[in-house]
Amino acid sequence: MTLSEAARAKIALLKSRYPERKSAVAPSLYLLQAEKGYCTPEGMEEIAEMLDLVPADVLATASFYTMLYKEPVGRKVVDVCTNLACMVNGSDALLDYISQKLNTPVNGVSPDGRCTLHHVECLGYCDRAPMVQIDFRAFGPLTFADVDELLAAEKLLPDSGPVENGVEESSLDLSGLSHLTDRKPLVNGNGGGHER
Repeated sequence: MTLSEAARAKIALLKSRYPERKSAVAPSLYLLQAEKGYCTPEGMEEIAEMLDLVPADVLATASFYTMLYKEPVGRKVVDVCTNLACMVNGSDALLDYISQKLNTPVNGVSPDGRCTLHHVECLGYCDRAPMVQIDFRAFGPLTFADVDELLAAEKLLPDSGPVENGVEESSLDLSGLSHLTDRKPLVNGNGGGHER
């Protein structure tokens, strides 16, 4: 058994909420990701079994959504939008700058496991270009000085002390079951975050 009893109980709750079992797949995958840091193959099989689905149904959902990670990631995930609106406002230079500041290759994990850095296509905040997302929270428009401040505030810089597990926190929020905990949600209901 890959999932904890608490996660299994939450998935059973999700299953009871949805008349169509496939509707519970994405929130269940977020619970798996909150617990394991990413959607492990064993966890996806366990979810399929719990929801009375074939594993291909669960893998298809995990493969479709970019917010579900199928490989290990750092404790925080930094997504830099490089689509047209952000690109013409300097996102390529911003991505290079962030990569250097974090000592992390694009589409790689930092040596200390603190973060993963991705370049991504449109995040839907073209009016805030150039922008980044950290654990699904949007920040922008950003200058290099703003990035310095943001990376420091998020404790993403190497040797900046312990960092919270943003992947765990935001994945729990996105499961729709964060209300079952006593903490304040990191990501608001519409998927957005804090503005800069």
